[in-house]
Amino acid sequence: MIFFEYWKPIRTLTDMLPPLVTASIGLVENPRTNRGIAAQIEDLLVEVDNEFVPPLSWRDSATVRDSAVVIDGVRPDWYVRQALARPCLVAFQENEFAGFMSFLPQHDEPNLDCNNLSTYVVTVATHRRFRRQGVARTLYRAAFALPAEFASPFITTRTWSANVVHIGLLERLDFHEVKRLKDDRGVGIDTVYYARALDVAD
Repeated sequence: MIFFEYWKPIRTLTDMLPPLVTASIGLVENPRTNRGIAAQIEDLLVEVDNEFVPPLSWRDSATVRDSAVVIDGVRPDWYVRQALARPCLVAFQENEFAGFMSFLPQHDEPNLDCNNLSTYVVTVATHRRFRRQGVARTLYRAAFALPAEFASPFITTRTWSANVVHIGLLERLDFHEVKRLKDDRGVGIDTVYYARALDVAD
């Protein structure tokens, strides 16, 4: 059972979540030190690379970079290294790794100009076979219930304007659009920032 092999060094958060959650959730403070989790995160980021706009393999800095062509065979190695350098929440469904969320705790996001620290969600990804089963929703709910040393008054994230599935989830979870960068990811594709105060009732 791979699940239990991975689970031992992970702080369990499932007990802090509402009843009827669909996945078991854990907090991994340093994914690089857990080879099993690191490998699962890397595999998932390779799987979903081209589902992001722009693809993860095109990104080589903290800001989104335009690119005119997709280069076959290029892996999102820079993005993987960045993800493994941040704390993350991991989801297990049916004893299998189902998805993860990387975040920056107590982060001052310069693009938001608000001088408020937030838990800044950088990446949320779910394996294709576990989608539409509440995994991403459960990861967000776990982010709302982080231990005190990781918590902030707000939780923030960004996405692109055509990512209607993610935006729909954010709105159902009481996130609100707080900033939009017009055509930031190409003509007609905006970068959109969302925020939610953590004193909002679930």
